[in-house]
Amino acid sequence: MTCNRSRKSRSPVGARKPRADQLTGPDPERQGSTCRLQRGSPVNLLQHYEQLISYDEWANLEVIRVFRGIEDLPARPLNLLAHIVAAEHLWRARLLGVDSPLPVWPELTVERCEEQVRQLPVLWREYLADNSSDLLDRAIAYENSKGESYKSLVRDILTHVFMHSAYHRGQIASDIRQAGSVPAYTDFIHGVRQGLVE
Repeated sequence: MTCNRSRKSRSPVGARKPRADQLTGPDPERQGSTCRLQRGSPVNLLQHYEQLISYDEWANLEVIRVFRGIEDLPARPLNLLAHIVAAEHLWRARLLGVDSPLPVWPELTVERCEEQVRQLPVLWREYLADNSSDLLDRAIAYENSKGESYKSLVRDILTHVFMHSAYHRGQIASDIRQAGSVPAYTDFIHGVRQGLVE
């Protein structure tokens, strides 16, 4: 990875400075610190996103498995899982330039969430398979839920999608624990070590 820091950005005291051959010129469209992945090929990055798709599906199904074992499931964890799947549909719709099939905060049953969790990996893989090698570097124009216009790279959108899901799974785990139950163990490294995520 090569990084370029703006003049305002400083390395922490004692941090190793990057070599000159690791730096790239400034990107006029971005401010602050910017980094560009240069290792490997686009195929390797696509494989990385394939793994994140697998992880996301496994982790969400683990959450659903825990939900099914709770007699009186609190509303908030289910609402958060419904938001996870709705947000994935929303971002996929933005990538395709179409309307999302779900509102941002839908009211879904556990069964409907499971349907969506199983459908989304298929849709994500179709999106990755049907696009050319420059897919990840494409800039996509879209509007957020407030109607503000933005432009983001596909790779940044995909990374955001899976980080957003993990963030809300953390909230779900906290809520489940506070309700007296054991939350799903959805650490990425655990899934990989156990062969549950390929």
